[in-house]
Amino acid sequence: MNNRCTSCDSPNRDTATFCVQCGSSLDATPTVHRPASQSPTSTHGCPRCGSANSSADSFCRICGTALGVGAATTVMPAMAPMAPMATEPVAAQGRSNMLWLGAAALAVVVLVGGGIGLLLSQGGAGDEVRPSTEDESNDEAKTDDAGTGSAGVATTLLAPAEVAPTTTALVVVTPTTAPATTVAPSTVPATTEPPPVQPLVGDLGLAQLITQPVCDDTYITVLASAVDPDRYASAVADSLVNYQGSNYLKTVETCSSLRPSVDGADIYVVYFGPYVSRDEACDARVFGPTDAYVRTLSLTVPDTHRIQC
Repeated sequence: MNNRCTSCDSPNRDTATFCVQCGSSLDATPTVHRPASQSPTSTHGCPRCGSANSSADSFCRICGTALGVGAATTVMPAMAPMAPMATEPVAAQGRSNMLWLGAAALAVVVLVGGGIGLLLSQGGAGDEVRPSTEDESNDEAKTDDAGTGSAGVATTLLAPAEVAPTTTALVVVTPTTAPATTVAPSTVPATTEPPPVQPLVGDLGLAQLITQPVCDDTYITVLASAVDPDRYASAVADSLVNYQGSNYLKTVETCSSLRPSVDGADIYVVYFGPYVSRDEACDARVFGPTDAYVRTLSLTVPDTHRIQC
């Protein structure tokens, strides 16, 4: 009894781990071992671990559980675990049931045939014979064992259906597809051929069209002139080939600063330009014949004027 509680100073047995007066721990909590067998009724037995305690103890000396003064606790003995049931495969059970049904059917045929023969034999004697109560009970027992009803009619026993494996239905959820929005294609104007260029008045029908420069006081370098109506086309075409980058015009359809005709014949001129400055027009003469000259495109300058380079 030297094991005293540090909380209430109560004496406890040397084997106690919890104070029997206040329930405080006297040492580290030991592993609780439930006894293998216990009396069905134990006064002041611990309801938690089943340990026996003195009637004066308020707490269990083993696990510290409150006992209650004068309270009796019934500790149920531990039950042995049940042995697992043997499970036969479904197919084996089915075969066993079929064999049992065959034997039962054979017994029913034998019993029914014997009963009918007995009734016929007793009916021939003209006496109604009823079996004793013991025979009836035996017959009922036999009938029940054979699988027949009380009226002697064989009852058909159906073999249990084999357990079909559980089939999980696969539900395919088809997402709702919104109807495609039809977008009208942009209206693109059909590519059309540009309208044919209408040649200016005086065009000679050459591969290069005639020009009609603006009369804005700019300058041109005259390379050649055609004054023979019978040779307009050939003379102009030859000059255009000889002087790459040149153009041609008809003076009467252009500016008043250019001479319109010679002896009543219209004049076609092959030229470089127009140039903004006179010097540019003068410098361009080196790419033409030696007799090339410069004229201005104007509505105020007379056609008799000459540009000195």
